[in-house]
Amino acid sequence: MADTLTNRNTPQSRPDRSAMLDGMLQCIDELFTRFWEKLEERMMTANGERRSKRLQA
Repeated sequence: MADTLTNRNTPQSRPDRSAMLDGMLQCIDELFTRFWEKLEERMMTANGERRSKRLQA
């Protein structure tokens, strides 16, 4: 039991962890970017629809 706990922080295990974290951060970044783009797109269309309704009234 003690061996498994001490072996977790060996230098061999660190690159795998950092690669996994980099992958996770990249995935989160891509998802956030897509979400933000969609949100901006919806805001633009909502503003455009509001403006066109105001002009018609």
